[in-house]
Amino acid sequence: MKDTKIHTAESITSLLNQSDDAVDRAMLRINDNFNFIYQRWPHPAASVIQHQVKNFAWFIRGQDSKDNVRWDPKSLAHPIADRQLKKFYIKGGRCIDTARRIALGYVEYLVKISNKEYEKESALLSNIEWPEHIQLGRPSQKRYGDRYEYDAYLKSLNKQLPPSSFPVSFKIEKKQIGEILRIQEKWRNNNQYSDLSSLDPQHIIDRYDFWKKTYCYLD
Repeated sequence: MKDTKIHTAESITSLLNQSDDAVDRAMLRINDNFNFIYQRWPHPAASVIQHQVKNFAWFIRGQDSKDNVRWDPKSLAHPIADRQLKKFYIKGGRCIDTARRIALGYVEYLVKISNKEYEKESALLSNIEWPEHIQLGRPSQKRYGDRYEYDAYLKSLNKQLPPSSFPVSFKIEKKQIGEILRIQEKWRNNNQYSDLSSLDPQHIIDRYDFWKKTYCYLD
């Protein structure tokens, strides 16, 4: 029978706290997808965490720093890990404890991959009715100085920017994952675009052109 178990933050947290093997698996998954994760769950110490996780993953896989397999794979709970990786875990603790702390910081991501949410989401994309035009932002009132309007148009429309002519100019902006996440949060708060507000932001970036219209006023 096909496994239909739904994993939750509580169940993943419990598993990580109880199982060293689960922590090892989490380190490999986080290492292999760190750039994807960081854009969606930014952390002020991301560079440090990435360095730790990379070295943990090499040890688990028995690899050297060039990803060549040279040793037998071992768990971070193995005593050798505490000797070889002592630069990468908190002094006075153990390597597996630091790895567990890192994994617990990415429970939301681990829940999503455990439930295959990204695969399920991709399968549903063809059923979404993508709005041709989304109004992203307008100034609250007319004021002196530049005034901006932000819109998104489906790329499939092949809509061309109007020519710029003072005092009005147009440009297409490149949006980052974090910017789309903030837009999606606003949609959720305003009960707008329910089909789009919970998608991975990359799907929106892939499908829309983001226009910025500037009205330039002289003070």
